[in-house]
Amino acid sequence: MKINIKILLLLLSSCLLMVACSKTEETEVLIAPMQVSTMPVTIKDESQITFTGKIDQINKETILAMGFILSEKSASGGTVNKEITVNPKELKADQTLNYVYNSEKPFDIDNHYSYKFYVKTKNGYYSGQPMHFTIDNIKVETEKTTLAYLGETLSFKGNFKQFKETYYLSINSEAGQRLEYSFKDNQTTLLVTMPKSGFTQDQKFSIILCKAINGMPYTNNKQLTEIKVVAKINPPSKYSYAFNETIPITGMGLPEYFAENLFLLVDGKRIPYYGNYIRLSEIENLRGNNFKFGYVNGRDSVIFDKPLTVEQPSGDLLHILGEHTHPYSELFVDGLDFYKYFNSKIEHASLGEQKLPLSIYIQNSELLYLHVPENTPEGIYALNLVGGLSKVSSSKKLTVKKFNWDSINKNSLYPGDTIRVKGNFYNHIGYGMVFGNFDMTDHAMISTGSAAFVVPNITPGKYKINIYYGISSSLKRIYAPQEKSIEVLTPTLNNLTPMLKKPENVITISGHGLHSSFKYYLGNYQLHASINEDRKSGYLYFWEDIPAGKHKIYMVTEYGKIEAKDLIEIQK
Repeated sequence: MKINIKILLLLLSSCLLMVACSKTEETEVLIAPMQVSTMPVTIKDESQITFTGKIDQINKETILAMGFILSEKSASGGTVNKEITVNPKELKADQTLNYVYNSEKPFDIDNHYSYKFYVKTKNGYYSGQPMHFTIDNIKVETEKTTLAYLGETLSFKGNFKQFKETYYLSINSEAGQRLEYSFKDNQTTLLVTMPKSGFTQDQKFSIILCKAINGMPYTNNKQLTEIKVVAKINPPSKYSYAFNETIPITGMGLPEYFAENLFLLVDGKRIPYYGNYIRLSEIENLRGNNFKFGYVNGRDSVIFDKPLTVEQPSGDLLHILGEHTHPYSELFVDGLDFYKYFNSKIEHASLGEQKLPLSIYIQNSELLYLHVPENTPEGIYALNLVGGLSKVSSSKKLTVKKFNWDSINKNSLYPGDTIRVKGNFYNHIGYGMVFGNFDMTDHAMISTGSAAFVVPNITPGKYKINIYYGISSSLKRIYAPQEKSIEVLTPTLNNLTPMLKKPENVITISGHGLHSSFKYYLGNYQLHASINEDRKSGYLYFWEDIPAGKHKIYMVTEYGKIEAKDLIEIQK
């Protein structure tokens, strides 16, 4: 029984010891280390930021101090630390502490910063991991692409207080073209001058802030904004142009050919830009003589102060080749640059105020061929031309008169003789003469008021003669109402060399109506003939051994044999 009590006492002591040990372990857990975190910085501007610390795990330690450590590392490599203390507060787990920090001077854009949250207690010092940051508060308010002219100075609102003298602005990269700039309004407005060349309509480039330190480019460059170029077209050097004259297009930022958003404005019509010139003749459905002129480029719609006017050709320059003509004849007109004023396309040609129509036969840039209708009344008319946006009336008048003739120089003629006729002949018109049923094929020699016709080689006899004219491209002839009778005489042959001594082989002849188509004979020997243009003299050549003696000379024509009056004697 005593033994059992002793055992029980031993067991009780062991239990008490175990309970004491358990209470000691629970006390060690209650004094575990505090855990804190540093949260990301909140940047308001270049001088004000907000630090945030957080208690992740708290214990019953008394907080003696808390705050933040701000570290600044300069571009040269040095580091400066600054402690920022705040009044201790009773913080619970997961509770944050925010502190607004106002720097005495703006943060340096080129320096690197970090900060961390700390808590001091009686038992220790606790801090979170540092948060790194930089403060680059240089910015342009608008994020839209800006449309700009070359050489234009643009104004951008934003924050540019951190801008340093060593910084510069360039196009697309630090190696690009540098841009001129300035500030105003306490560096809240940036003025930037666009490049004067190098870009055309609709091309884009970025304005880059380049941060240079000690003359070396700094890799922390940034794009401030994007620019889209719009072209600027100059007012024309003059405001009056012929219908098909080239109108030069000059300006800044003009593409070589097409640009999607660039249009010329002519009389309210949008004409796509296709190069450095335009012609009024290329624009459809234009009406009138003056047009508002300008352009639209996607940003601005510009109308120049003065309208374009259509330069009209001068009637003094319009030259009609021959100021007189007949109905149903051709007119030849020059003196004007028809390509410049009409695009070589005359739409209407007419005579006088009555606008008597003329048909257009051929036209090019220098010469115009017109047909005068057969039913055109006699009169004195100005020539009117209309085409495109141009019209002109000739200062000199054209006289239209029916063809008449009244006299001839003589009524009896040999073939080859000249008939001289008086009448209203005009030297730019072709005339012909008909002998009965025989058409004369030789052209007439015309001078104003008269004509000369050569009697053709036809059978001798009496003929009625008629004179006509006609358009060269037509078979139709217009005959004068007059006709006269003439007699065509039989040609004659005279021997001018009555005696010929060998070895001579040339005989000189004369007569009227001689012709090289006739056959010439000395006795029974045919000779070669050379007849002069006047058909009154010539030469006969022979090579045969013609016997001595007297021989007849004669010629054979379509209408018979004609002998010389005298014989020719050949002597050995």
